Amino acid sequence: MARDEVTTMRLALGLLQLLIIISLATPTQALKRYKKPPFLGRTVVSGWIGATDPLDEFGRRSTYEDIYGSTTGGNHDTPGYNGMFELEHYFSPNVSLGFSYTQGRYNDIDLGDTLQTHTAAFGGFLRITTSNPGVIHPFIKLGLSSMRVEFDSPEEFVRSNYSAAFDAGAGFMLLMGRHLSINGMANYTYGWTRDAYIAAADAIVGFDVSYWGAMAGLSIYFP
Repeated sequence: MARDEVTTMRLALGLLQLLIIISLATPTQALKRYKKPPFLGRTVVSGWIGATDPLDEFGRRSTYEDIYGSTTGGNHDTPGYNGMFELEHYFSPNVSLGFSYTQGRYNDIDLGDTLQTHTAAFGGFLRITTSNPGVIHPFIKLGLSSMRVEFDSPEEFVRSNYSAAFDAGAGFMLLMGRHLSINGMANYTYGWTRDAYIAAADAIVGFDVSYWGAMAGLSIYFP
């Protein structure tokens, strides 16, 4: 082999070795640019707690009378309290589909906690989340569910049939590492429960459930 060819081959091998060392020592811009989004392909389990403000005929009677000039409803004090469990999966960098279960509790204006109204709803939801760089990720959420109303007193506990309900909310996720986030959300919920039948009392609920809510939550991400 000619001396020039040997020299050229040695230079090529040296350049290749240098490129390998550089690529192992520092990530390339291409790797940084195409880093996997933080939510894509991940399953998320979340728990939420919060307070609610019952509205219209579901809210305080005095407020309902002032607005509508009617006394047909509004027996629930402010605030109410609720908790929610969610299980969802991100099928794209920004969009997840999931299931949720929500339980609410409201005291009667006149009788306090000796007469409580509970709401229970389970259903599905769609969440759209930003996947921008950084640790704060705003989102919006839309959900459809089945809701029932329960009346709890020392004398009896009765519950209605399920009715349709929907909720819409917006909030943020604050990532605390790869597997954990702290969340906040404001949401609106409406349930068409007025004509839901209560078999044990042979009666209907008599009001639609509606409220604003503010919630804080914790999420765990897999894998």
